[in-house]
Formats: sequence, structure tokens, C-alpha cells
Amino acid sequence: MTPYHVAFVAVALYSTHLQVRSYALREALDTAPGSPSALRAEYERVVRRRRIASPLIGGLTALLVAMGCLVGDGPSPPICILLATVWILAATGDIFVERSYAAEDAAAKARFYAIGMALFVAVTLGLGLGLTLNALLLEGMEAAPALAAVGISVALAAVAYSTLEVSRETLGMVLVYSASVATLLCGGILSAIIGDPRLAYIGIAYFFSDWLVGVRDFGRRRPEWLKRNALILILVLYYTIMLTSIDYAFSG
Repeated sequence: MTPYHVAFVAVALYSTHLQVRSYALREALDTAPGSPSALRAEYERVVRRRRIASPLIGGLTALLVAMGCLVGDGPSPPICILLATVWILAATGDIFVERSYAAEDAAAKARFYAIGMALFVAVTLGLGLGLTLNALLLEGMEAAPALAAVGISVALAAVAYSTLEVSRETLGMVLVYSASVATLLCGGILSAIIGDPRLAYIGIAYFFSDWLVGVRDFGRRRPEWLKRNALILILVLYYTIMLTSIDYAFSG
């Protein structure tokens, strides 16, 4: 493990602490009688730090990926550009999502959230298309395994969609996001077929991370164990995807 990996893990652990702590404080505020000033002050302090840490870790990942591609025995330039770009977009998306949480005006809140979600769709779609093209074009995959990967991806995306409670207002957003994560899963499966386990993990784990987010926020059924553990599971998947990107950039 390089010093770069250590730096990332330290920031990831701190960011995880802030995410979990802010979620716990928010629940405590929602259930406490009245609005305890000390509890609210601590919540606001943690949230201010989270607004910095959340986009920071995406930006750090993009920087380390770029460094790994330049100084290490990294992957091909297209994969370097792909990984660095998607993490820059993810960091920018986090900035807008955090701003939506902080906004008091309903219109501003909706606008910032929509921009953030559009950037995350660009992340999943761009990464999925990049992994897919890398397998199909650069590695010259045959048609049969490619079609099998597409079929599996569409089927799993349909299963994921069926677990969500979708209203007329959220239908368009959920359909677009489902299509983008299906592309991401397809890229991960194709990467596994060509024998690249790290790119495969990035695509497949990202799909399941986003599925967990969808079930947590829009799930038809949300079991108690999922309510308790969804956030930490999402963070573990998300940050290990980032760490895998860094590792891939440094070692190729």
C-alpha cells in the first residue's frame, strides 16, 4: 500500500464518521421533543464538515488516479482519462447535493439537487459506456459474451426497478438512472469476461451501491436491517470503488 492509499483511507474513514454521525444526529433531532439547542448545534457543526469532506474525497480520488497514471505503470490513457473524469464529476455532484441539503428556499433546494443528480447520471453512464467500449473495442470481444452481458444487465436492472416505489414525479428520473446503472453493470460484467477484476469490481459494485441507495430512499419494502445498515454498506461499496480506481491507476 502506497502513501497515496493511506491518505485516501484516512480521508474515507473521516468522511464515513461524518456521514454516519450526521445521520444519527438527524434521527435524534427528528425524534427528540422540541428542538434541543445543543443537539442542533452539534448537528450543524458535523454537517458543515461533511459538506467539505463529501466532495473532497471524490476530488482526491481524481487527483490520485491522475498521479498514478503519470508516475506508475498505469493503464492506457483512455482508462486514465475516464476514471479521473468520472471522479471529478462525482465530486462536483456531491457539492450540489450538499448545497441542496443546506438550501432553505424550496426552489433552490430542488435546483441544486437536480444538478447533482444529473452529474451522477453522467458519472454512471460515462463510466458504464467507458468500461463497455474498453471491453468491446480495445479488447476485441466476440458477440456472444457481449450479448449475454447485456441480457444479464437488463434483467438485473429490471429487478432493481421492481423493488422501487416510483411515483409520477420520480418516474423519469428513476428510468434514466436505471438505464445508466444497467450500462454500468454491463461494463463491469464485460470487464470480468476479459479478465480485468478491478474494472469489473468498479462497474458491478457501483451498480449494487446505487441499487442500495434507491431501495433506501424509494424502496417498496425497507427491512429494519436495511434501515440500520444501508448507509454504511453504501459507503463501504462507494469508497472501495474509489480505492480500486486508485489502485488500478498506480499498478495498471
